[in-house]
Amino acid sequence: MLTNSGWSKKVWAILGRVFFLLVLLFTNNTNLANAANCEDFVCATIEDDDERAICVDQKISCYQEKIDESKSQQDTLSSAIANIDYRVKLQEIQIEKTRLEIVKAKKEVEVLSERIDNLSASMEKLAQLLTKLIASSYKAAHLSDLEMYLESVNFQDALQRKQQEEIVSLQTSKLLFKAMDEKLDFDQKKEDRETLQVALEAKTTQLKNQQTALEQQKAEKTILLSQTKNDEKTYQRLLNDARKESEAFRNFASSAGGNSCLGSSPGEGSNGWFLSQRDPRWCKQYVGGSSLTVGEVGCYLTTVAMIHKRTGVSTSPSIIAANRNYFFSNTALMLTPPAPSGYTYKRYDYFKTDIIDDELKTGRPVIVHVRTNNGWGGHFIVLISGESGSYKMHDPWQGPDLNFSSYYSVSQIDSLRLFTQ
Repeated sequence: MLTNSGWSKKVWAILGRVFFLLVLLFTNNTNLANAANCEDFVCATIEDDDERAICVDQKISCYQEKIDESKSQQDTLSSAIANIDYRVKLQEIQIEKTRLEIVKAKKEVEVLSERIDNLSASMEKLAQLLTKLIASSYKAAHLSDLEMYLESVNFQDALQRKQQEEIVSLQTSKLLFKAMDEKLDFDQKKEDRETLQVALEAKTTQLKNQQTALEQQKAEKTILLSQTKNDEKTYQRLLNDARKESEAFRNFASSAGGNSCLGSSPGEGSNGWFLSQRDPRWCKQYVGGSSLTVGEVGCYLTTVAMIHKRTGVSTSPSIIAANRNYFFSNTALMLTPPAPSGYTYKRYDYFKTDIIDDELKTGRPVIVHVRTNNGWGGHFIVLISGESGSYKMHDPWQGPDLNFSSYYSVSQIDSLRLFTQ
């Protein structure tokens, strides 16, 4: 029994916990205005699992707001770097949240396993007891009242034996119902544990993916500083290049019928490695950290995906578009595309038929950039065979195995992208 002092301590403990939760909720609205305050949520030192989870959620919200703010302001190198830093911090706290969820799930699995073991032991004892009671009830049920009386010392003894039989029968019925309830509880807890174990495996996979994403995000900063040489003028020049290229891609898409997605996935072409930027599986997916879609501006990354697929790499425009490290800052500009293993990337900012023909003779396709709409539009396609200007192509917009001359002229080619050996 609690004394007045004991009740007082318990009440103050509850009030203290409620106050802590209210402070967290209140600071969520006041502290988010200051980036430094995101670090004020020191969640790792909180012992209570529920309170720590709330703190982690508040910290995630804080960094998400900072990312949203900085994303709309990435017009300078410093703001772009700040955005990367915020996303790294967000990924780190999301990893912490996933780890908390894994720990919680493991504890729940352990508790359920213990309950299942206890129920199993209890059911075994019930089975043993029921076996004895049922055997006793069976024996008694096969004795007539006369036989019972004859086996008894006297009438009083016979009456007691009769009453004992009824008691055993009642106990047997009660134990049977209890056994049925425990069996149902046992089955339910086993099902709950199996469901929880599946969720735990999914969380473990999620954690691995988050850790991979974190490494990619950390690499973004290094890549950005390397691309710009940590120079604001270089950053602005590349940012301007990205805007021009995206505008040219969208102008081409508009002149070719708009950036509408196909109704279904197209075939893979005669050689089995054609891919379309308009494929509904990724047509509306954003490219890198930009707000532009594969359907709008994804011709180049789709041609790169085709080259990779030709060499046996399991990839797609979706996989390439999802990796921000392939693109400059928060744009869709791919400065140096990834090369398949054993291949070297080469760029020619001019056009020579001999270069194309030499590559095609070796069986290696060539990515070419064509100017359209009197220079206002731009598009990338893959030449797959032919020579001297008479080529077959895979066009990520129009389709596979097409005559190049049916859509473009050689004079429209202004640069080449090779993956050579």
